[in-house]
This record gives sequence, C-alpha cells and structure tokens, in this order.
Amino acid sequence: MISRDFRFDGFDARAWSNLLSLFRAAPRGHAHRDEAAPSPRGTLVVVRDEHEAPEAAFVTGRGPVPIEPWSSPAELAERCREAGAHRALVLEDGAVEELTERAAARIPMPGDYASQWLALLGVVRELEQEGQILFWPRPARVPLPTTAMLTRAFDLLLPNDRAALMMLWEGEEIWTALAVHRVDGEIDEIVGPERILEWTGPLGGDYRRDHRAVQRAVQRALGPLHVGLFAQRADLEELLRTPDAGAWARAVALRDVILSPAPPYAHVAVGADAARAAGRRARRWLGGLDLFAAMTPVAEFAREHIARVGSVTETLGFNPLEALAARLRTNPERTDDEA
Repeated sequence: MISRDFRFDGFDARAWSNLLSLFRAAPRGHAHRDEAAPSPRGTLVVVRDEHEAPEAAFVTGRGPVPIEPWSSPAELAERCREAGAHRALVLEDGAVEELTERAAARIPMPGDYASQWLALLGVVRELEQEGQILFWPRPARVPLPTTAMLTRAFDLLLPNDRAALMMLWEGEEIWTALAVHRVDGEIDEIVGPERILEWTGPLGGDYRRDHRAVQRAVQRALGPLHVGLFAQRADLEELLRTPDAGAWARAVALRDVILSPAPPYAHVAVGADAARAAGRRARRWLGGLDLFAAMTPVAEFAREHIARVGSVTETLGFNPLEALAARLRTNPERTDDEA
C-alpha cells in the first residue's frame, strides 16, 4: 500500500501533533476535570510477572513511574490518573517475545503492508484473549477484515490516480491539513499544511470561501480530488466523538463541515445518518414504538442495509465511523434513547 517512491512532506511538529490528536480518545470525565490540572498524556506501559504483580512501569514520552498493584482491570483507570496517562497497556513478562515469534511465523514475506499489519493485529488480538496483553480502555471489538476486503475498501475510499484532502481551521488559522495521493494501488505522497500553503498562497481565513482555492491548488499539484473535507477543528472533533444520530447530516446541512467533492459513499453515509436520526425521533414521539419493525419486511430490510449500499460498511462488515466514535467519545456508555 506504500509506494517505493513514497514522499512525506509539509508537516511541522505542531501540525503533525494536531493531526494525531484528532484520533486520540478524550480523557474520561474531562468535562468535570479541574481546568488548572495538566491534561493526561502518553500511554502507561506496565510489565507484570507470572503472579500479575507489576514489575516495571513507564509513561511513553516521560519515563519510569511508580505504580501500585491492582486487583481488577477497572482499577487501571485510577492507575492512569495517578500516572497522568490517558491509556494503559499491560504486558505479561515475555509477551513481547511471544508476539514477535508468532508474528514472524505468520507475516507473509514478501507481502504488502496490509497483509503484514493484519497478521500482526491478529496475533495481538490472540494474546489479548489469552490475557498476555491488556488494554485500557478496552478497544472496540470490531472484526478484522481480510486483505482483500481491506483493499476493496481502500479502492472505494480513494481510487487510483486520485487524491483525498482534509483541512481544518482554528478560527482563521490553519490548524492542520492532510493530502494523500494514490497511484497503482499504492500511496505515493502524503503532504501537510506547509506544502499545501505553498501551493495555495495566502488564504483569507474563512474555510467556507478558502476551500475552493485549496481544492484547485491540490488538484493542480497532485491530481484529481476524490474527496475533500473542510471544517473548524472543534466541530470535527465533536463529530468524531458524538454518538448522536443526525449530527453529521446536520453539520453538512449547516456547512459546519464542507464535503467537496463528495463521492457517492459520503452521500450515502450522510443520508443514512439523517434517516437514523429521524427514526430515533419518531420512536421517542411514539412512546418507543419502532415503526420500521412494525412495517413490511421491505422496510425492515431497508433499515438494516441503508448505510451499507455502496459503502465501506458493506465491504468491511462493520461501520468504521461508529467504531471510531465509540473509541473517541468521552462517555462510551449509551443512554436508553441511543440504544
């Protein structure tokens, strides 16, 4: 999936850190946290012995930390709070060696990046099920796709000889940006905001107007644009973490998020999001009665498959946006209205 002539350019430390932060889970209970307290950062890595007692611990980017024993995985939340970390990885002594040995036996050589990473992820999941690796918070239990499924999904998301673009603003300033180009089934170029601004020249600071100039510049430099997303950083972060049906459709309608160009799968996803929102409102108005279930089998089929027609969901077997929201949002527990 990565070309031998791959080029990565146009990011400074701030823009790259901002981009990664989009996909970092918000700390639980952050709305009630003292604003003066430092934000949790890094991963708490703990090695435990055969008796499940911690032998050593460190926080990535900061170094060793003391850690008290725990009696249940739920207590890892408190250990993370004490260490100032926002997630934890617990390894049984010898788990890394076991991971290496199993992965070496399964990773295809030669093989593409997709096959190698899927093999590695499969081994990690095995070790997690065996208790040799523990993550907190627990990762979403989505099925691992096959290499063929992943390739088909990628062909849908970004066809050959096309580019994808995301640019986010904070106020009138560019917060981060990402442009990806694919050719011959491989990613050959990823560029960040510095390079994109070289192509565009000075911008006005209003993403609702600037996005057209950015689109034209990226298309001249990289090639035809398949999908573009433009928004304020805070709006997109909220959408990535919200479980609310209809949030994406509402944001697109109000132009809080601009999708331009928008491929068919984007239209299907936004339309399905609006349909789910309407269905939930109708169910609340009718005291919990689900009209779809009460109607004909055709309507039932439509409800189950509306978001899958021509979409990544159909290819992968799960909805990646829902999985991402479950991973990122602050409070993963759903209310009765969301169930």
